[in-house]
Amino acid sequence: CHTHISRRGVGCIHAAQCTLWSLRWDNHYKEIFWRLPLNGLCTAARMHDAQAECVCGSSAPGRQHHYWDCPIATAVVQNILDNLPAAWCSRPATRPAILRRHLWLMQTPAGPRRMYQGVWKVV
Repeated sequence: CHTHISRRGVGCIHAAQCTLWSLRWDNHYKEIFWRLPLNGLCTAARMHDAQAECVCGSSAPGRQHHYWDCPIATAVVQNILDNLPAAWCSRPATRPAILRRHLWLMQTPAGPRRMYQGVWKVV
């Protein structure tokens, strides 16, 4: 299953990858962030394993489920939100404070104060 990535998307992924590989962090963790935006992780959906289930009960889950839609992933994102002071992350009423791109592409959320990039990259 191939997904079309826009030119802008490729640029965002490239920028995230350049930053990622420059961090002093175990390469094992970097590999997950490297594969995530490219849909390169071995998920049941990618491996065409219709029998596999997530611990939440979802059948043949893919990247979107494991890293965003699953109740467990949602709880992790909520925990991050609960621990971000308002000064570091704007909370506009029209959209969530943290979007997928903030986590998958390691883009620091907007806020009145800028968070140190290296810290957000490993959140």
